[in-house]
Amino acid sequence: MTAFGWTEMLRSTARHIAKAAGIEEMTVRRRAAMFIQDWGGLEAFGPSGIKRLETQLRVLDMQITYLKPHAYIAIAALRHVAGELRLAGKVKGSYMTTLLERLGCPLPPRPLTLPRGRPEWIRMPLLNRSAGWSERERKWIDEVDGDVAPFPAYSHGQVVAEVSRFKILKPRLLEHRLYRFRAPSAEIDSEDFDDCYARLPIAVWLGQYVAFDNDLAPTLVRKVVFSVGMGFDAAAYSFALCPNWVKRLRWSAHDEEPSIFLDPSGAVVARLCWWRDAGPVDIDAESLWGEGCYLVLTSLGIEQVTTARGKPDLDISVFASRQIKQPSSYGESLLKTAKNDYSI
Repeated sequence: MTAFGWTEMLRSTARHIAKAAGIEEMTVRRRAAMFIQDWGGLEAFGPSGIKRLETQLRVLDMQITYLKPHAYIAIAALRHVAGELRLAGKVKGSYMTTLLERLGCPLPPRPLTLPRGRPEWIRMPLLNRSAGWSERERKWIDEVDGDVAPFPAYSHGQVVAEVSRFKILKPRLLEHRLYRFRAPSAEIDSEDFDDCYARLPIAVWLGQYVAFDNDLAPTLVRKVVFSVGMGFDAAAYSFALCPNWVKRLRWSAHDEEPSIFLDPSGAVVARLCWWRDAGPVDIDAESLWGEGCYLVLTSLGIEQVTTARGKPDLDISVFASRQIKQPSSYGESLLKTAKNDYSI
């Protein structure tokens, strides 16, 4: 195999470099082949090079059981090509984070955020203990109609996007679930919460939140997707302020509190919040648990967003579902959904 062929397995990376610089993929691969050849080519990194390296390591009582030097040298050559193009001013800034990730650069960790307590205006869906069992379950399910009401404005501003989920668990008997989702212009024609949430546009963390398109998300927020598990330092259904909106409005995250956004004058315009709440967790006791995140816009933030959208109001769509899950031997589960639209 020639030095040019060694980048065959990395064509997607070569294509990304080419796209970032506005040149042809073959140009990138040919330049990478020139680097590889200058560094010794097949003689240094081919079969003979591997044998020499293994011979040297055996002297040290070391043995390589699986090694592909040509793969290492190919990615190193592509890094050099990307570096040349960056120094020449050819790499577009919008491609930089994804380009670094493709070239194996460790990503900066997401800023550590800790959940706060559940705000009092997000109501815990408690059961009516004074009612009989069947009446209590029916009343709890029917209260989903109230879950889609607008949130009241509070000191920090107005909630324009939110995801909340609650669980009330009676061990071996019942599990009550409440799921709710709201956002501007959200698609809520489905009767399934996960489907509604899945229709949010996507953002990923690549040292900063990045959208894989140039669209201004009509929902203002994008769901955050991860290539690995989110762990315990993020909500299960998390979202981020659309990076394209942040750029369009010239907002920026606060240096010390990245969940707070400022406009060019330094005024607070938005806050992203994550909360958790829980009750008893004894193995045989009824337990209550909740989690959610929400986006608050200040009056100034709402004014700037609506001006940029060319509309006087933000149209918020809300979906909520309440479900009572029973063991299969007890009968079928109960499920009821509700929807609402309102403007702020």
